[in-house]
Amino acid sequence: MRGIHVVAACFVAANCWAQGTPTDFSRLQIVAPAPERAGDQALSCAEISREIGQIMQKRNVSGAAAASKEKVCRSAQVLSQQVAEQQQLQQAQLPALIAANRAPPPVANAIHAKANAEKLALETRQQPGRQQARADQVSGAGDMLGAFNDPRLMRLALLAEEHQCAETMPQPPPEQTAADACDSVPASAVQVAPGNPQGGATDPFVHRGTVPPLPVRSDPFASH
Repeated sequence: MRGIHVVAACFVAANCWAQGTPTDFSRLQIVAPAPERAGDQALSCAEISREIGQIMQKRNVSGAAAASKEKVCRSAQVLSQQVAEQQQLQQAQLPALIAANRAPPPVANAIHAKANAEKLALETRQQPGRQQARADQVSGAGDMLGAFNDPRLMRLALLAEEHQCAETMPQPPPEQTAADACDSVPASAVQVAPGNPQGGATDPFVHRGTVPPLPVRSDPFASH
């Protein structure tokens, strides 16, 4: 019975990852469902679930799920740590930047230049890890999608949806679903959220390119 819930979860994850994610999943293709077989419409939810389970076992879905979880959780942990490092830097710079607002322009310019240099250094240091994390996201999604990418499995999932099998079957116990979460990674780093549909850490670096410089105050005492 749990097979239908697993397939449904995979479809939701694949759909979320495919919509608006900054990481490129365009090369991950989902196969078309196989044509209906004679008697498919007469299958009960129990029969659908049994056949789904047989296909999942044959395709080693549990092994693919473990590999996918390892990569996705590793990427989430890296991105979460990078967010924390950026926040720490911002907090460390805040007193000086506040003071710069009351400082003479030459002093303020020096403070802003130092802050920009620190941000650029952090960006340069984090970029390789961020790129690897995104590669892990694509690879992890590919592991899971590859295991589920079976035409007959797709057809059975559609049949289960038509028969509303998920609504009539018992949900997995909470302890089972909790075990699917990443260890040592904040929930916010792995949950799907609007504007961050990849199921990974919110990536504050996407579409940023280079670090934008802080505005440099003009020096009214400089000669023109």
